[in-house]
Amino acid sequence: MKSEYAHLITRARSAISRWRRESTLVDTFEADAARGAGGGRRIRLGAEVERARLACDRAKATLVECVRQLEEADGDRKIAEDRFDPETGEVGEADVFCGKCGEFESSDVS
Repeated sequence: MKSEYAHLITRARSAISRWRRESTLVDTFEADAARGAGGGRRIRLGAEVERARLACDRAKATLVECVRQLEEADGDRKIAEDRFDPETGEVGEADVFCGKCGEFESSDVS
């Protein structure tokens, strides 16, 4: 089963793809209308442009919601500001930890 973080990332990527696709449709329909193309299809295309605009708005809203949830989620933790040296901006070796599990020990082999 996917973690909540992975699910939100997948949902955000999907919203971006949907927004790009629908935005391209809106741009194409508007360019055709500006050229006078479409002839008798103008009424039907008007409804399609409105549908694509609404889909763009929904995709943007979904993306904003995913970003908000990702920022509020208990995902990776960051090093506290007071652990940074005020002059150099560096962090002491003893203050570095895993952002996922919070452990100070590393299992990486150099």
